[in-house]
Amino acid sequence: MGDKKAWEVAPVENHLFLKPVGDKAATNMTVITSRRVYNFELSAHWSRNGAHPRPNDMFFQVNFCYPLDEAAKERAKAKVQELRERLKRDNIPVPTNWNYWAQGSAEVIPNRAFDDSRFTYFQFTNNREMPAIYVINPDGSESLVNTHIDPARPDTIAVHKIARQMVLRKGGAVACILNKSYDPDGIGNSAGTTVRGVERVVKGAER
Repeated sequence: MGDKKAWEVAPVENHLFLKPVGDKAATNMTVITSRRVYNFELSAHWSRNGAHPRPNDMFFQVNFCYPLDEAAKERAKAKVQELRERLKRDNIPVPTNWNYWAQGSAEVIPNRAFDDSRFTYFQFTNNREMPAIYVINPDGSESLVNTHIDPARPDTIAVHKIARQMVLRKGGAVACILNKSYDPDGIGNSAGTTVRGVERVVKGAER
């Protein structure tokens, strides 16, 4: 601010309020933000009941529009929408292996079982309650595995693993599921998601 006595300046968040103090106050002002530098020429004029016409270059409010920033926002919005559509489309599992066999309590044996080389899927029709799912470790012990249910397919539970053998438990009901076409290599999932070309990033985590 050139003449600090002629103008009062009150910054509020990303707004800047100016008020002339002296008569016919005129000065220059420079505003520096984290991204840009703005230069203004300030002048104040009296106008009583329209007796003195206001200059054509007098403004009571100044707003800035940045076409490049707006274009970048639109591109980002379009990218998010494209990703949502892709997730919706590509989230449908494509079976690559149906060679699953089951033995045990009929109460927990799934109606269908398959995998897509990333996840294993068990379908339970007629509103059957989903069992807990365990993987059989090489030493014969059991480990509970992570699962999820897609709202679009509420009758199917997705197991975040492919294993040679799994155990399904619900109360006293137990069933063993054997994957006779088990591939220990499978498909890697270093991106943290099952959608090709999409990578999951945890905010705040070191990369």
